This record gives sequence, structure tokens and C-alpha cells, in this order.
Amino acid sequence: MKKIIIVIISCTIFFSLVCAITIYTSIRNLGAIKIENSTQTSLKIVGKVELKKSAITEKADVIGKVKVFNSTLNNIKTIGFLNLHDNSKVNGDIKVTGNLFMSLSRIEKQLNITSENIEINDNSYVRSIFVNKDEDNKEEVISIDNSIVDGNIEFESQHGKVKLKNGAKVTGTVIGGTVDTI
Repeated sequence: MKKIIIVIISCTIFFSLVCAITIYTSIRNLGAIKIENSTQTSLKIVGKVELKKSAITEKADVIGKVKVFNSTLNNIKTIGFLNLHDNSKVNGDIKVTGNLFMSLSRIEKQLNITSENIEINDNSYVRSIFVNKDEDNKEEVISIDNSIVDGNIEFESQHGKVKLKNGAKVTGTVIGGTVDTI
């Protein structure tokens, strides 16, 4: 009789988990995670994240290093280093506290960032950029190489520098900083 009850309980737990996994497509994790060829509604991670050929349809909250390859994000909030590569795209709100590196990628709305180092490279596109004032009040540098910022770049600290290389363009105004064409 005990074996039958244990089997029934085990089956119930197993099928409940399978149903929960099928219905609930959000990921919450502590530690490193790699997501490949997958669509998730949301992501809440403390640790290293790598996305390849994937989509986050609602919101990604990450504390840690994020590498994104050929993937689409709707909204992302990250504290740490963010890398966008290989036709990656952020369609919604983006808030980054940490460095940003972009290559062949797009940010469709304003980039809201707190960082001293921002690199936008290899035919990337950003709608506009607002750089929040950091507590250290150090100079913030945005390097744009063969890419476009299709709007304003504003430095809250008034200590910003934009470096343009290889035909890079800013279609709006740089507020609170200087522009160097290299």
C-alpha cells in the first residue's frame, strides 16, 4: 500500500512540474545560465547570462555579465556588463548600470545608462542615449565606430565625451559633453 501511495504522489508531483514548466516560461536563476534557441516571457538572474538565438518577450532583470547573440529582448534592466552582438535587438526600455559593448545590434528606444565606457560598433543603431551621473563624477566616454545614434546624447554629469570613428553619426545634439571625430 505504501508503494502505491508513493507512486501516486510521485506521478502527481512529476505531472505538476511538467504542466508548470509548459505554462510558466519565465526563468529565475542564481548563477550562470546559457539560453539557446528559446523564447521566454521573462528572465530574472543573478549571475552570468548568455543568450543565443533567443527572445525575451517581456522583461529581463539581470545582476551580472550579459552576452547576447542574435537575440531579441523587449525590456532589459541590468547591473553589470552588457554585450550585444550579431543582430541582437532591444525593442523596449533599456537601463544599464555598467559598461556596454555593441556590435551589429540595435536599441530601438532611448538607452538609459550609468557608465564610464560605452562602445557602439560595426553598423549598430541606438535611438538616443541618456548617461546618468555617476557618484564618482568621472568622465563618461561613448565611442561610436561606423554606427549611428539617431537622436540626442545627453550627459547628466556635464563631463561626457563622444568619439566618432569611421563615418559614425549622431543625428541629434550632444548635451553636456564634447565630440571628437577621429
